[in-house]
Amino acid sequence: MGKPVGDWRIGFSYDAFQSVVDQLEGAANGDLLKVVIDAGWDISIKAPSQRDTPEIIWAYAGEEADSILVAACVVDDYQVSHVLFKSSADAEGQEMMPISGGSGIYTLRLSGHAITAEELIEATNDRGNTATKALSLPWPPSVAEGDTIITSKYSNKCVSVEGASLGNGANVSQQFYAGEDSQTWVMEYLGDGYYRITNKNSGKVLEVTEGRTEEYVNVQQNDWADADHQKWRLYSLGDGYFKVMAKHSNKCLDVVETMDDGGNIRQATYQGLDTQKWVFHSPETYPPVLADYYAFQAKHSGLMVGVSSESPGGNLVDGAFVSQNGYIGGHNQQWELKPVGEGYFNIVARHSGKYLGFSGTEVGQYSPTGGDDQKWKFVSVEGVYYKIVNKQTNLCLYVESGSTDAGAKLLLREYGATDYEKWTVRSAVLPVRVTIEKLICTMSDDEGPGNDADMCIFRAWANAFDRLDVPGAEYVRIGEKDQIFWNWSKSGGVTVHVGYVWPVNKSIEFIFDAAHYDFAVAKLDLALYAEEYDPTSANEKGTGYLTTYGANFFDNSGRHKFVVGSADFRFDIYVIITRSWE
Repeated sequence: MGKPVGDWRIGFSYDAFQSVVDQLEGAANGDLLKVVIDAGWDISIKAPSQRDTPEIIWAYAGEEADSILVAACVVDDYQVSHVLFKSSADAEGQEMMPISGGSGIYTLRLSGHAITAEELIEATNDRGNTATKALSLPWPPSVAEGDTIITSKYSNKCVSVEGASLGNGANVSQQFYAGEDSQTWVMEYLGDGYYRITNKNSGKVLEVTEGRTEEYVNVQQNDWADADHQKWRLYSLGDGYFKVMAKHSNKCLDVVETMDDGGNIRQATYQGLDTQKWVFHSPETYPPVLADYYAFQAKHSGLMVGVSSESPGGNLVDGAFVSQNGYIGGHNQQWELKPVGEGYFNIVARHSGKYLGFSGTEVGQYSPTGGDDQKWKFVSVEGVYYKIVNKQTNLCLYVESGSTDAGAKLLLREYGATDYEKWTVRSAVLPVRVTIEKLICTMSDDEGPGNDADMCIFRAWANAFDRLDVPGAEYVRIGEKDQIFWNWSKSGGVTVHVGYVWPVNKSIEFIFDAAHYDFAVAKLDLALYAEEYDPTSANEKGTGYLTTYGANFFDNSGRHKFVVGSADFRFDIYVIITRSWE
């Protein structure tokens, strides 16, 4: 390590190699203490032991665009004198150079050399003592083989074959992940540091068009031809993301700078942009419901997770606490999931863009740090229910004291299998059930005292609308116009008197798109038509109307009332509006 006796020695695993090099040559500026460590790395930390010989922790080789990169990690209790690459035990060695920062990693690039099984690394310390290690082939895989979703750090959209095409030359672009096979890629390690990446739907591989090497050449799918422009190497960037390099051009997988579906994917020179960083995630780690935004519902209370407006400083600041409340489609109750590898996600508050994290045991929102304290995994525990596990602590979300009260805080603790630690993951859309519970007659007078009305027809219908809360935004109808959900009639009618209770209990459901519109200004129009039978003159008719908005749907426990009437009758109409899961 080049450190005197008395200091600790640190060595990094092979999978950390590229990231350590990039960081020491970049943001860390040669300072090992500034290297950001990824949870997936193996790290050798050695106390002084008076060991006489160096220790070669690992030694690997891998092909690059026009050379072979040899790398080794060497630690020693004394001064390392030199590290050599030898093509065989008897061959004269070539000196490997340490990367800056004292990370114990030595590298050498070879041109015109074909790797065999005879190569080895030889390390010698300043006492003249030597250790050797055979060069391991192939370079170990970077990610697990099998079905994988490849997601852009920039857009949180995944690599997809357009139109689920089965044809050669079909374009590849970014799309919202919808669980389709055309968005799933089978990772197959080729044994030389590279992967074949095959679309599960078509059986065709990801390639750079025509094997061209220039900037911004398109990426597409095609039949496997064992060509270098169909082989990809993955370099860990140390935060769950990878750069993905084409073998033939040494250019990286890149998406145009857009958040929209259809953003084209191409090759480009690597510049460290978020459009060039990708996460590889198993489809099995996603929640069963796939959505732009999610809501998390506590099993014991039926209430939803949100960033509380009761927090000191409001719900936009770092440290604002998270609590449970009735779901009203607020953006502070909606969460985006960003995969960050190994089955974990960043959980991002829609209203603030801040990440779910914690301080002590109290859960809150915080600016993104890239740390494991902001990474969470959904683990199935019972049917549709999940525990939500923090990567850094392995602790789980729970509602304080198991409270069923609105406003109760979320905390962390070891999982105890109680209902207040179990969560349903829902789409942020808001399904609403509208129920006419009953009618109560408040006036009945058919042509004179003592002659009650004979009701022969009742008909109820509804219209629902989404809308954005911006000036000039128009209402967007949900479903068909004038959806009838109660239609009753009887020849001759039914006689009713004042106080008569007419049980109805007829319902209709609407799904309000709270993920793409503003639920507070959503609108519900209800109408009820009533007709009284009169054998001697024209039937009496009346229609009552109720208009209410999303912000008020659930006021008074969702109970609303309106009136229908005519000269001969009048009814109070009792309505209950609930969330469909209630």
